[in-house]
Amino acid sequence: MTDLCFKGGVPAMKELEYKIDWNRSEEEKYNYECKEFYPQRIALLKKIITECPNNYDDEVEIRYFDEKEEMIGKCSKDSVTGESCSEVRRTMNFEIPYSQWKPYQCESSCVAEYEAVLREKAKTSQCYQKGIYDTPLDCYVFKISSNPLDSCGNPNYVEPKNSSSDATKNSSSDATTLTSHVVLFSLIICLLFALFK
Repeated sequence: MTDLCFKGGVPAMKELEYKIDWNRSEEEKYNYECKEFYPQRIALLKKIITECPNNYDDEVEIRYFDEKEEMIGKCSKDSVTGESCSEVRRTMNFEIPYSQWKPYQCESSCVAEYEAVLREKAKTSQCYQKGIYDTPLDCYVFKISSNPLDSCGNPNYVEPKNSSSDATKNSSSDATTLTSHVVLFSLIICLLFALFK
């Protein structure tokens, strides 16, 4: 196998691609996708991210999260309705907090599976407020708030004051860094003036 970190891990990722076989029965397709392809592929992508933390290509991380969601959609069923999670996913809007959902929407077992992926994604650089073509990303609500599942259907839910979001931490950290740079720059200017007086 190609060195995992070579060219950001993309060549290694492409060594394990989906093998199309039109002769597979539905059961064989399920077994291939859910027991072989997705578990192996996701493990490989995670390994590239873990072993090449400073130089993996964005495409590797994008595929990692996309394929985790694809696996849930194709391989998991809702414990309430028996539908595939991909069907149930169409009724879920993770771009808004759970407090704005209808209570019945949170009863699906698929919610927790998708949520786990989105919470993981919210901690990475793949989670922006706006995505391609200005589409909001569904992980963003987990980045800016705790958004607990038990707030589902409760429009009066208020985020606890002591639970600071990643966004708040990041913005205050950025502000501190900027202030430090301004102070340092001012000191350098003062020193230069003192030297050339």
